[in-house]
Amino acid sequence: MIKMSEFDPVQDAEMLIGKFISREIDEEEGMRLLTFLKDNPGWDQKLYEQKYLADLLAETSRGPTQELSEVDEVKSELLDELYRHYEKVSDFSHNSKGRWRTLTILLACSAGILVLVITALVHAFFFIPKFSHPTQVTVLAPFTETSQAVAVLSYSVDVKWSESMESAPQVGAAMLTGTYDFQSGVVMTKFYCGATLIAQGPCRMEIVSGEHVSCFQGRFSVETTDSTNPFHLSSRDFSSIKGKKFLLDLSRNEPELHSLSEATESIRTDSTQSIKLHAGKGIRIEKTGRETSISADGTGYLSSDRVVALAESVAARNLERWKKSREEWLRDPSLCLFFDFQSETDIRKTGRVTNLAASHTGAPGSATLVGGRLGDGRWPGKNSLEFRTVSDRLLVSIPERLTDITLSVSLRADEIERNLNSIFMTEAFGKGALHWQILNNIDNGERGAVRLGLCEGRPGKFQADNFDAPVVFNAETLGTWVRLAMVLDTERRTVSHYLDGKLLVRYDVPFEMHIDLNKAEMGNWSSDTPVNPIRNFVGCFEEFMLFSRALSDDEVGLLHLAIP
Repeated sequence: MIKMSEFDPVQDAEMLIGKFISREIDEEEGMRLLTFLKDNPGWDQKLYEQKYLADLLAETSRGPTQELSEVDEVKSELLDELYRHYEKVSDFSHNSKGRWRTLTILLACSAGILVLVITALVHAFFFIPKFSHPTQVTVLAPFTETSQAVAVLSYSVDVKWSESMESAPQVGAAMLTGTYDFQSGVVMTKFYCGATLIAQGPCRMEIVSGEHVSCFQGRFSVETTDSTNPFHLSSRDFSSIKGKKFLLDLSRNEPELHSLSEATESIRTDSTQSIKLHAGKGIRIEKTGRETSISADGTGYLSSDRVVALAESVAARNLERWKKSREEWLRDPSLCLFFDFQSETDIRKTGRVTNLAASHTGAPGSATLVGGRLGDGRWPGKNSLEFRTVSDRLLVSIPERLTDITLSVSLRADEIERNLNSIFMTEAFGKGALHWQILNNIDNGERGAVRLGLCEGRPGKFQADNFDAPVVFNAETLGTWVRLAMVLDTERRTVSHYLDGKLLVRYDVPFEMHIDLNKAEMGNWSSDTPVNPIRNFVGCFEEFMLFSRALSDDEVGLLHLAIP
């Protein structure tokens, strides 16, 4: 018999406070927390301490910096801010607004709390977050809760996308309607309707809908579950081609259609009459427009099994190419941290992740894994570190004080459910601290954007500065591998964000920068307090690098080229 664990009210309260701070608490949980606070004096103060710390570290803008010296000048503003926060929480349930207001009042008016709030007033205005304005920006698609995707890119083999493509889709990425153009290689796309389309370059096609692709150039192989599937191709000579298994060859001067299974039905663009081709039959459209019957030739047909085999061969080649690139980067004396997560024995048995760069930098030889587990990388044989729960994290130490810094990570974000999702963050937020994370601020339209938070210190005042990249993760890119990089150049006073080797945004920093990493975490964050705001990353890290210098734009591009 399975013995149920006993209910621990203290552990439950800590969990509820964490959810309250991260604004994820529901009505039932809120009333449970309220009851606990009423029955346990002192816990309301703990909640407010954690609420103050969470707000301090949330790095959200509250407008232009203000120079204030008197507590009375700011007391009203912060109290109003707290009240607005709890009013927002109360809107979770319109039917219980009165009970939520009761929770607000009891939390705000408990004995001794007003003193703490006033203390928070003083600290809040000695540590004022603000936003900096970029000097160069690349605009990406915003995060939307809806998706226009109709298919997924299942495999690609040696694909060279045309320069006309604004961004090259990655394997696993959702495919939207629109034009796709590549000069060479093979792409296999699986549509939500169940059809599989294999396109060979040079190719140009337009995904019109989830059931229709217009073909302009290339060779196209189609497999569907049955002949009744609505999926169909069109071209200059055919308004519609549908069937269970067929090949459309537009690589020749005279297009050919080959039926390879059951009946393939086609309609010419200058006719409404349907032509049925049985298995083994085909037609060629001569330059004059006349049709010629031919025998179907499956020589040029690429089955899905064949594409998978080719992709696996290319993946093995890419893995070897990555290993060679890894050895080249390890010769860079500025490389302080390099985790590739390939040391399975160390990770599984000791919970240590080897720092491959430790031998020549004096940096710690390994990092400590708390939770987490080994997962699959983008190729067979390539490992990743998988983060799933609020406990998963990798603890790293960088005792050397750095002047400049470059961070690079190959990751796959599967969810961005927290308001702030940690990539690499120092503990707490003192002078020289650094927080690199993914945003989930729907209200401000920042969901899926990447943020670097820096702490500037000067006598009598600390300043949290936020440097945001455009939206990187949206409904179509979640679950796909990307490489993010961030360069902090103290000499030039710039902060730069990169995606897949390309510059996204660059900021001029209006203050003298200091970097003091010391203790940091990957995939999570600790605030050195009993209750931590939840910032765990959900997904996988495939590779992580930290350089003690500012890499150039070209060097950041080379980092990405190591991953074909």
